[in-house]
Amino acid sequence: MTFYNQARRLGRWWTYFIVATVVLGLVLSVIGDPILNRLARTCPAPPTYRADVPADLRTSLDLLFRNGLLYCSGPPKGMRTMTEPIYWGSDGVSSILFYQSDDLSNVYLVRYGFGENPSAAFIPGEPGASPPAGFKEGQAGRAALTNQAPEGSDYFYRVQGAPLTSDGVVAVTLDGPAVAQPKGGGRDAFRDIETLWDWIRRKPASELESTRVMTPISIVPGRWENASRRVVNPALADAAGKPTLQVLRSAAPTEPTLYQTVSGLLHTTVWVAGVVSGTRPAMVLQPAGGSPGVSSASATEPVAQSGWISTSATDRLVLAHFAYDPLPPGRYRAEYWHDHKDAAAGTPDRVWEVTVP
Repeated sequence: MTFYNQARRLGRWWTYFIVATVVLGLVLSVIGDPILNRLARTCPAPPTYRADVPADLRTSLDLLFRNGLLYCSGPPKGMRTMTEPIYWGSDGVSSILFYQSDDLSNVYLVRYGFGENPSAAFIPGEPGASPPAGFKEGQAGRAALTNQAPEGSDYFYRVQGAPLTSDGVVAVTLDGPAVAQPKGGGRDAFRDIETLWDWIRRKPASELESTRVMTPISIVPGRWENASRRVVNPALADAAGKPTLQVLRSAAPTEPTLYQTVSGLLHTTVWVAGVVSGTRPAMVLQPAGGSPGVSSASATEPVAQSGWISTSATDRLVLAHFAYDPLPPGRYRAEYWHDHKDAAAGTPDRVWEVTVP
């Protein structure tokens, strides 16, 4: 067979491959969602809570479950004290990681994040937000993945920010006591090699008896989008009324400007654009009407906040988000200070009317 004929045959097979790829893409575009929904199933039932789990945490998890937003894994394999599932859920504004055990004294969360795959998972930010396009959280250092429950609790939980709409997996890695194994034979060969290598390196006995388990939880990207409501400042929104990086860059606000308000099942978040760089701002919400700067027993303080800085070297956009416990829909008065140190001293630097959707 000549090289010409071989080239023609190769070209023919390459054409078949391209056609098959296109057909597969079309098929997946039609039936892909049902397949993904089957692979990344939500929990069939809410957790069976231990006695010390507080009512507000139960309410939040049950709310996520009722809205089809609570996922769960099986018990982490190989860990002696972890015999229950790991639960995770998000409303697109915040997220909750939750698990229980008879003994959590030697169980440690060593890695936790969201991503398109486990290796690309990023650490969640502060509650009330997912990373805006083109921005990174302006926090120094990395958050310690400690238990937010009281010391000695039989449960672990963390309330943090939400994933991106493209994220399809939650990566959770735990260290804890290993399931007892026979001294030799009848056990996993890789575990034998790992144990031998640990012995050669003279690891302490306590470490030889522990194990590290990575438990990925498959989630349906963007399923939570319909669980949140949004109102965007028209001056910073595109023609469809959505917040986009292009419009924000074009407007390039140089002083604090109300950006958007987002309401979810877990939190209500108010965003501010054009934040003064290098300061930690403050914001409280008051009932609509009244006089700015007058303290009120009905003022609502944020439960979490964070600053966001643009990743582009060509602009210096700075955002801030302020997360509050879920607020009833309606009108509020937002009082904003450039620096939190001035919040208790006098009149706010900015006052906006905020509509909570």
